[in-house]
Order: sequence, then C-alpha cells, then structure tokens
Amino acid sequence: MPDGSERAEPVQSFAEVCRNQALADFLGGCPEAFSGEHMRPMDSILGELLSELKLQEEAFAPAILDEAWLQAVGPGLADVSRLVAVSRKSARVVVSHPSVRYEVTRLRPQIIQALNRSFGEGVVARLSLVNS
Repeated sequence: MPDGSERAEPVQSFAEVCRNQALADFLGGCPEAFSGEHMRPMDSILGELLSELKLQEEAFAPAILDEAWLQAVGPGLADVSRLVAVSRKSARVVVSHPSVRYEVTRLRPQIIQALNRSFGEGVVARLSLVNS
C-alpha cells in the first residue's frame, strides 16, 4: 500500500497455478516449491548433476582397441575375439566360440593387466564377454 504498511503479493495467472499444482502432484511436493523463484533451467540442473557423478567414458578409436587387444592376447586369440569398447572400467570383448570364451576367462587377470599397460593403470578392472 502507499503508506508502506502492507506489501502486495504478486498474483499468479490461472495457468501458472495449474502448472505449479501439476508439478507438485507429479513430483510429490507442495506447489509453492515450484514457483518461478525456485525454478532453474534444466540444462543447469543436468550439468550440476553430471559434474557431481564424475563419469568417465573412455573413447578409443577401433584401431587403438585392436592394437591393445592384439598386444594383450596375442595373434591366436586376437583372430577369434575382439575388444570393441572400454567404458567405466569395463572392457567389452566379443568372442566367436565358447572355447574362446573359456580361454579369455582363464587368462582374465593377465589380459586386464596387459590392457592397463596399454590404456593406463586402472582404466580396465573387468572384462565383459559377449558372443558374436
């Protein structure tokens, strides 16, 4: 008011009230929590969340994967299996036959050690084997 005794509250449109209520119902909170002053752009929220997760995605070119696999297992196993990706400390390997799976499984500790020599210590902690 002009004398400064009371402060006028901003009036929300019917659409804003409905939007806030829908958000509250969907997210299980009170509608006041979703007013414009508490809202943030989605890209800023996602950026903050992703930076907190500290995700590491190793992206290696196929030629680098092939060379590291050849060095790790030798030409015999490299001819019947293939390293296709390294991601989140897991090396994904495609094998052509159950006997190849057995051999890679048997040599798993040595293979992981050899891959870490190629990619850097701690990059590979496990092998994920899939059939071709």
